[in-house]
Amino acid sequence: MITYIVLSIVLIAFLLACYEDIKKREVYDYLNFSFAFIVLIIALFDSLITGSFDPIKYSFFGTIVGFALGAVLFYGGIWGGGDAKFLLGFSASVYYLLGFFETGYSQIGYIYELLMTKLNVGFNLFLDTFLTYITYIDLLFLMFVLIQFVVVKRRSEKVNLLFLFTTLSLLFIGLYFDLSPINLVVICFAVFLMIFFAKEDAFNSVYLKYKKHLGHISEGDKIDDDIRINAKTIVKYEDGNLGLSKEHIIKIEEVTTKSNKTLDFWIRKTLPFSLLVLLNFVTYLIKIVTLNQTNLNILSFMFKYLFYSFIAGGVIAVFVVLYYFIKNINKIKKPFFLVSKKQKIITISSLLLSIIFIVITKNIYILPLILLILIFIKMAIAIEVVAFVSDKKLSDVVLGDWVVQDVKDNNGKIIYHVSDFKIGIDEFQLAKIKELSKHNDKLKELRIKDGIAFLPALFAGFIIMYFMK
Repeated sequence: MITYIVLSIVLIAFLLACYEDIKKREVYDYLNFSFAFIVLIIALFDSLITGSFDPIKYSFFGTIVGFALGAVLFYGGIWGGGDAKFLLGFSASVYYLLGFFETGYSQIGYIYELLMTKLNVGFNLFLDTFLTYITYIDLLFLMFVLIQFVVVKRRSEKVNLLFLFTTLSLLFIGLYFDLSPINLVVICFAVFLMIFFAKEDAFNSVYLKYKKHLGHISEGDKIDDDIRINAKTIVKYEDGNLGLSKEHIIKIEEVTTKSNKTLDFWIRKTLPFSLLVLLNFVTYLIKIVTLNQTNLNILSFMFKYLFYSFIAGGVIAVFVVLYYFIKNINKIKKPFFLVSKKQKIITISSLLLSIIFIVITKNIYILPLILLILIFIKMAIAIEVVAFVSDKKLSDVVLGDWVVQDVKDNNGKIIYHVSDFKIGIDEFQLAKIKELSKHNDKLKELRIKDGIAFLPALFAGFIIMYFMK
């Protein structure tokens, strides 16, 4: 029964996401995160009702797999943020979907069993060593935080250090004592909530101090006190404790040039406390999720699903490019037949490789295939500006939009190069551009590039995979 409920939710999520992606070229976060949240809640209730830890454990494992695959595809510039986030909910549901693909996934086969047998000893040895080192590092950091708590005088820092000591103590207890998976999940969740609601500068409270010449201070340096020259405060501690900005450096240089003073100031070097917490979470994940047949089934399912999705995406892309090419044929005749030096090199290299392949394999069919691919790429490049690039009002620009222009201030100085937006515009860039637009009317609109909607390809990949089982 519950598997059909999850399947229904997956199909509804696919339909809603496809509609949004086709209509608006964007899949909103509320849909992606709601999808993942609902599936995990169902898995949690399933665990409580059945008294088994498996449903929530494997759904959580699927979420981690979806996050990892989505991050790789997003930061690799292959997918947009909406497509990548959709994998969170979909991967979480795979544990329940495996039953519908029983023919292909009930048994992974001899190769997995052999792999697990060969790697079992080595994996356990690695895990024990990794766990030992992380436990010792936790203990050292706890001692350091305790000493720093006694030494520091600022009340805000004492509060932050007390918070860090508490979170790391909980993580240390979970690793040092042999606790059950459910207890480890509870500790992880408690620490996650504490970190989520913590102050922004909490992790900056664990640091070492060293003196640095004022003339050598650079952007990003974190000061330990006010920078004062000739009894005048140049930079307040509250403004520079998270890192000096370019404006701070310019101001310091101006004052030091006039006063000709050689001063040293205390600079903080923040210790990687956040990295240590991340390593603890990874260790917890390894202890909670044992790599077994079901985990491998989920991994195999996701990789095969992505394979079918990319095939479906390629077919859809061909039809979309052909449609826009025919529709805008009069506008793109010139750019289509214009061949750049780079394109000439690629074409000649491809033809040479094709000839070599034909000579070796005696297969002449590769040549027309290469020619078709080159023509298709040329068509896609030609229609890009006509079909996918348009001016968008700044008020309508949202996080993740792909900006394809340099952003300049009212003096013509480049603030952001087009390469700065390669994974989409972020929150700080958008806020900065909105601030600049108050003094520059040219920034009332931005040139935005929309890609081909990929959620339909993900849906098509799911359907193809079902019939290919």
